[in-house]
Amino acid sequence: MKSIKIIKNQTVGGGDRYCNNVIAELKKNYKVQILSPESLRINSKSVIFSLWEYVKYVYFYLPHYYKKLGRSITNDKNNEIIIVFQDAYRKCPDIFQTLKLKSLYILHEPPREFYEPLNLHAPRLKDKIFTLIIRLPIYFIDRSNTKKASIIISNSKFSSENIKKIYKKKSKVIYPGLNIFSKERLVRQYQCISVGSLLPYKGHLTLIRAVSLISKKKPSIVIVGNGSEEQKNELLLEALKNNVKLKIISNITDRTLGSLYRKSSVYVNCAYKEPFGMTSLEGLGHGCSLVTTDRCGTEELKRFFPNNIFVSNGEINDISKKIELALNINMTKYDYSIFSWKKVASELIKTLIK
Repeated sequence: MKSIKIIKNQTVGGGDRYCNNVIAELKKNYKVQILSPESLRINSKSVIFSLWEYVKYVYFYLPHYYKKLGRSITNDKNNEIIIVFQDAYRKCPDIFQTLKLKSLYILHEPPREFYEPLNLHAPRLKDKIFTLIIRLPIYFIDRSNTKKASIIISNSKFSSENIKKIYKKKSKVIYPGLNIFSKERLVRQYQCISVGSLLPYKGHLTLIRAVSLISKKKPSIVIVGNGSEEQKNELLLEALKNNVKLKIISNITDRTLGSLYRKSSVYVNCAYKEPFGMTSLEGLGHGCSLVTTDRCGTEELKRFFPNNIFVSNGEINDISKKIELALNINMTKYDYSIFSWKKVASELIKTLIK
């Protein structure tokens, strides 16, 4: 049985889910070895000490670990399949500085805080200072490492074009797979759902304002995502001000998320330049219609599910109109198996060994 080395240092979110699903599929046919650095552990309540622990981990421990691992794998010469995932802290791992063998690099997204309006990713002053002072070297490190990757995998045509623009590198598009968390037959409510961090770039405020413009019966909104109390209160206050019924849920199980999809009529993605949107695909797979914006990877799903997806121009008025349309359509049943994780894993292997 051919063996596969997986290099990963994920934490939470879509990247972690993608990684875990690919690994689960590969384990069915290959001997999989997962290589990961030690986790960052900060136990001190001191801001200065915590910051030093972060700097020490990100700028000293991680590059040393990856460069040493790259040399070790290169010298091993066992002709193994090598798949590298983005690092949660450094984005492109430094393994490509020393790894001299053909490998796949799964590039979900560049460090977006350096390429998009900073307010969307670091709304608080202390977050801006942290990004511009402590995180700034990552901008240069990620670019240098990515340019040395042999084969890059992107998650959409939109992402592929972005990668080419930023890194001057071509990539192969392999769309992510779909997870079905619930097959319950639930009565759908007059409700919109949106899933993702409560940071501004996810567009939850835009969703609230779009729903507030619906003149007849306004749908309720459920937002599933983690964030600070300040971010939650800002969304709740906006909903109250606009007479929109809103519920925010954090830290839920996949099974509960599946039930929320099943109870909702429309999944709304207002995120800023979403690279692909795995949760948008999940919403569709659980029977929701989808409202999304143009100039992002999510709109590419319309090619596969044309009757259930409404693409707006990103303006609040147009998003509002698209939500109204989506709430009042009869859902078309599609074959979602084309977005299987088995297919994703198979395409990854074929790309590397062809």
